[in-house]
This record gives sequence, C-alpha cells and structure tokens, in this order.
Amino acid sequence: MKRSIELKVPLSHDILPVITQLAEQVVIAYGLSENDIKRSVLACEDVYTYLVSHSNGISDLTLNIRDCGYYIQITFKFYPITIPQQVLNITAISDPGDPRCLAHLEIFIAAHVVDRFILDQDTPDETVVHLIIEKQYPLASDSNLDALPVSLHNLSCTTGTHEEVKQAAIRILQTYGSRAPAFCRYPGKILDMIRSGEMQAAVYSDGKGSVAGCIFWVEGEHLIEVHGPYVFIAGHQPGEELTSFLLELVGRSGLKSLIIRDPLPGVPESWFEKLPPITWNYPKNVQGDYFDSCMPLYRQLEEDVGSTVVVHPDFTEVVSEWYDQMNLPRIITSSFPAGEASDEFTVFSVRIDNNRKIASLTLRTVGTDAPLILAAHISHLSKQGISGITYEMDLSNEMEVFLVPVLLKSGFFPSYIIPWGGTGDILVFYYIGEDF
Repeated sequence: MKRSIELKVPLSHDILPVITQLAEQVVIAYGLSENDIKRSVLACEDVYTYLVSHSNGISDLTLNIRDCGYYIQITFKFYPITIPQQVLNITAISDPGDPRCLAHLEIFIAAHVVDRFILDQDTPDETVVHLIIEKQYPLASDSNLDALPVSLHNLSCTTGTHEEVKQAAIRILQTYGSRAPAFCRYPGKILDMIRSGEMQAAVYSDGKGSVAGCIFWVEGEHLIEVHGPYVFIAGHQPGEELTSFLLELVGRSGLKSLIIRDPLPGVPESWFEKLPPITWNYPKNVQGDYFDSCMPLYRQLEEDVGSTVVVHPDFTEVVSEWYDQMNLPRIITSSFPAGEASDEFTVFSVRIDNNRKIASLTLRTVGTDAPLILAAHISHLSKQGISGITYEMDLSNEMEVFLVPVLLKSGFFPSYIIPWGGTGDILVFYYIGEDF
C-alpha cells in the first residue's frame, strides 16, 4: 500500500528548516539510501528556496511526500509561479557569470540531482512540481543460480512467486544480453514495480523452482507495452502459452491495444500485425530490410472508433496511406507554422535504456532554439554510447508540427506509427544522421 504525508506550510525562509527536516525524516522512513536521502533533502531545499524568492506575496504551498514502491515522489503545489523549463534539459548548463542562470540556480540544481523533475504549469490556478527519487537496488547476480535441466515437466503459466520473477530477470540477462531490458538488472526493483501496479509479469515454470520462460508488460494510458516472451531452455517454446496468459489477463482492461517493440524469436507472430513502415524517401543505405526487420508487433484489443491526428503537410499523404493500410479510422488535420510566435526555449524529456543502448526523446515545449537543443541532446547521448535514438511525436499535440523541419534537417526520419501510443497516436522517428 502506498504511504504518503502531506503538509500545508507558509512560503517563508523561517520555515525552510521544517521542510528539510520533514523531508529527511520521511524519506528515511520510506527506505532511501544515505545518498538518496541527501539528494532528496537538497532538491527540497532548492525548490522551496526558489519558491520563497519568487513568491510575489503568495502565502503558502502544499507539500506531499509519497512512497510509490520503487521511487519516492515529493510534490509541491502552489499558486502559479513561472518556473523556467529550459533548465530541465539534460544538456542544460549553469554559468555562474550569467545573471539569468543565477536567478534560476536552485531549480537547475534540483532538476539535476533527482531522477525526474516533472513540471505541470497547465492549470491556470495552480503549479505543480514533482521530484522523483528512485530507490537503489543491488545488481542482479547469477552466482547462486543453477543451470536449468535439459528438460522440464508439468510446466504452466502463473504470475510467479517473488523468487521465480527474480530468477526470470537474471535468466533474461544471461540469455539475451544486450537485448535484455534495463530493468532486468535490478530484480528487486521489478518486484516493487509489480507491487505498485506499474508492471505485471507471468512466468512459465514447473512450480519447483525452475523457470523456462517469462513475459513482462506495462499498462499505459491507452496502450500495453510488452517485453518478451523470453525463452530460457531449448526444446520448450512457451511463447504461445505466455502470450495467451497475458491476453486473458488484459482482455477486460479497457485498454485499446498492445505492442511488442522488440519482437524476439518465440513470439507467436501470427497473433499480431507487424506495423508497416511509413513510405518515405529514406537514404539508400537504410531502405528495405532495415525497417522491416525492426518493426514492432501490434494487436488491437478493442474496436478503434477513431480519432483526430494533427500532422505536418509534408506527412499528410504518407500518414493517410499508413492508416488506410492498417484500416484505422482517423481524421487527418494538416497544420503548419504560419508566422505565429513560439516559445523561446525548447525542452525535451529523455528515456534511456543503458543496457540496450537506446534512447527516446519526447517534447515538453518547442521554441526558437530547437535546432541547437536537439543537436545538444544527440551529442550528449552519442557520447554516452547510445546507438539507437528515436523521437516520439504525439499526433494529438498540434504544437509538435513546429519541430518537423528541425527533425528532418537533423537526420531524423519517420518510421512508423503506434496507434494510441501516447495521449493520441505516436509517430516514431529514427535518428540516422545528418550526413545522409
């Protein structure tokens, strides 16, 4: 059960010790490590100090600290104060000689000491800041894991015991190497994610401690994202059993569709549709087998009654053809910048899987500095050894069309669409490089 504590306090420098002491004691009780306790207290101190300095007569705020299983969420709610989003980019730097940087230094520090800094300024009468600090878990170890027998008997699918799920994670790392999801490196984290309802799992085992296969899935707003099925022993192909077990569990979830982004051998492909690539003038060296080999598998779980998507004029025809090929009803609206003013700053969110060396960018805000900020993100990720970079464009957000020319000039090419992958459909771009 998720625990939380909430406090309403005035915005005053005199209250700062109360905020920091409360944060420290609560996150200790919630089980954070010593280093994570320090990060939490520092972030709370900086956010509160910034709000006091920019409160403009605002009297109070609400502070909530919540144990969410594998992470702690610290939330500040207050009457709207403008917080600069540009300091939230992973590429942002602070120049002590620049007065503009010094004015927002507390937010910069807070955003870069926590795992995620979520800013919600969409509501006119309230601003919300969420600080996410993930708990630390020991790396997976196979030192006590025995080899599986040549054959297993009386195998069946279940949601698995704690030990079976942990064993499955370790065997995925052993069997699939760089194609294993990053979360498998921390079996304890998987268990806490399952307890918190943010992930689900099924194992194919003999009930005596031997796991021959498994599957994981995460339920989003409209879409279920599946990892697996994974197979650990030759002669056993539990893909159909695990997939059938999954479909039975999610059949009445009310979610619209299901996707396997990285299909592995053992997936019953005939149960799915392979998402077709967007018809585009790709560079010669990436045509044909490149996109066909990496297309996700998709399955519709309930009738798709349609929606409206907003696309750049350059994409109207190819997107329309794609939806016709998938037999999905969509109203396609063409939109493009017509000289209207845009924001000054661009902000991206980044999701990184260091095990598979892949990263995905999504848009928070788009501004006039988009080419520079996008180039900085590509450089930053490349220096980290990330070899696969994608950009996910939500086709329900008309502001995203401002970014299309920048993406194309920067070496991103449209690849495929994930129906209901976000708030609406998601158009996925692959980064190939500017030189093509």
